[in-house]
This record gives sequence, structure tokens and C-alpha cells, in this order.
Amino acid sequence: MVNSNPDDPSWWVWVTNDTVPNKREEQCKLDDENYIVITEEDIVEGIAVFMARIVVNNPKSKSLTPEQLQTTISRAFANMHRTNTIRKLWVAGKVIYTIASCGLTLYGLYTQRHIIKAATKVVVKSGKVIVKAL
Repeated sequence: MVNSNPDDPSWWVWVTNDTVPNKREEQCKLDDENYIVITEEDIVEGIAVFMARIVVNNPKSKSLTPEQLQTTISRAFANMHRTNTIRKLWVAGKVIYTIASCGLTLYGLYTQRHIIKAATKVVVKSGKVIVKAL
């Protein structure tokens, strides 16, 4: 595999033809380029290799029994699920904040009717100009 630009790390990597099996490559009919098909097994294998490298490179893991190692990895995956829940709460908080901000803006416009009248006049006049231009 060859990086396209070593100064700018990217998610996309150029792959040479000799490293790709024939069955895994498809040709796109839109731009005549070849693309590699990534299967579910590839993703599972990638995660497994990633986890194995982490375990091998961690000095603390060398003193653990296989049962302790399995428990530790299970906890790590459980913590990933908890992080996903926290992310969902964060997104919900942003939605609530956005809705509240829009509500306050609409309330401010409602209490100041002259702004609504001016905005309505602008919309009507611009609509008339557009219709005349067409």
C-alpha cells in the first residue's frame, strides 16, 4: 500500500494492482475506475487485528491470564457502548438547545410586530421582482 500524500494523512490509500486479488476488485461504470469491495469479514478481521496489536503492545497484558485478558477486553467494549450513550445524550442536548434558541427568536419576532411586517414586505416585493424577471 502506498500513501497518496505522506504530509497529509488521509483515510484513503492507493493500493497497487499486485496486492489486490481479482475477485475483490470491481470496475465503476461511471468513471472507469477500479474500486476494492470491502466485506463484513474484512471489517471484523481489521478490528480483531487492531485489538490483537493493542494487547501485544501493552506490557500489562503479558502478565494476565487468558480469562483476565478476556474480561478486560469485554469491559473495554462495554465502555465503548457507554460512550455511545453519552454521545447520544450530547446530540439530544444540542437539539434541545437549537429548538430553544429558535423558540426564543420566534418569540422575539412575535413581540415586535414591526419586524414581521417589514420582513413580509421584503419577501412580497422580492417575489414580485422575480416574477417580472421570469
